[in-house]
Amino acid sequence: MSKSKEYITTLISPGKIVENLHFGPFCHNWWLARPINKNPTHTPLLPIRLGMKTHT
Repeated sequence: MSKSKEYITTLISPGKIVENLHFGPFCHNWWLARPINKNPTHTPLLPIRLGMKTHT
């Protein structure tokens, strides 16, 4: 069991998904696995979008 602190994040600007970055040979650098609702069987991948801005 990890003791990670959970932060509330607000999306300011959604940014864009760029086909060459998000689905090309370096796509593993542009996606993050983030568990939702502590479900151990399903961990969705969320994109890091070009120009995306958040506030924590």
